[in-house]
Amino acid sequence: MVCEVPTIFPVLVEGERLRLREVDIDDFEATWEWASRAEYFRFLPIDQPDRDAERAWLASVVAEAHETARRSYQLGV
Repeated sequence: MVCEVPTIFPVLVEGERLRLREVDIDDFEATWEWASRAEYFRFLPIDQPDRDAERAWLASVVAEAHETARRSYQLGV
């Protein structure tokens, strides 16, 4: 038996004071704002990315958001 899981795209969670939405490739400068800071990666088990690596990561997140049966959700404020 095959069970199909519907995709949920785009995800949007809204409250009175907060709105979470799918990230988009247009969010690169915002993601680079925190990814370019060494202190953000200080306690993470990954190396700090350069601009190309950050752009590639963001592109992979955007592509994953369009997959059916998603396993993770990357939302932005």
